[in-house]
Amino acid sequence: TVMGIIGESVADWQLHHFKQHPTGKLCNVGLWHYSRHPNYFFELVIWSGFALFAWNGTLLSLTAWISPLLLY
Repeated sequence: TVMGIIGESVADWQLHHFKQHPTGKLCNVGLWHYSRHPNYFFELVIWSGFALFAWNGTLLSLTAWISPLLLY
């Protein structure tokens, strides 16, 4: 979860910096070089972390995976 928040923050900062000094039509620096939507990836990481925290071995705790699966 922490890595997802950090990754999403870095991606937001890189996009903000690109918009301040555009070098083309598409942002393709930093994390944006590897993915067109790094924020979506890190959002999935965040919600998957929440689902892992909620896991306690019961069938009911599987419902915590609904959000990451829908996001995917």
